[in-house]
Amino acid sequence: MIKTEGCPDNLKHAIHGYVVDGIPTGSFLRSVLENDLVNSAMRADEDNVRLLGDIAGFVFESVPVTMRGSAGKVNAHLLKMAKRRDRERDSRKRSAATTPPLPGGAK
Repeated sequence: MIKTEGCPDNLKHAIHGYVVDGIPTGSFLRSVLENDLVNSAMRADEDNVRLLGDIAGFVFESVPVTMRGSAGKVNAHLLKMAKRRDRERDSRKRSAATTPPLPGGAK
């Protein structure tokens, strides 16, 4: 069971965006994802420094191990997701370019 209390909602949303869409996080959350807790503590505001253990626990329990634990894993996930977005964008462009016009010039 994922423990969600103690992790602020704005960070839960940022974590979700990172995992699902590969949206880069801020420097504090990125250092948590990279398991760099010294930098996490240095970058945290006063609320997050008090909640750092809960936030780290939430990341540990909710983010797949392939997407957390080192700068290399975080960078690899972000790159993979950026490439996926590029492929999807290119596919939409190709689809739009090959769609025949509607009869009578209607759009």
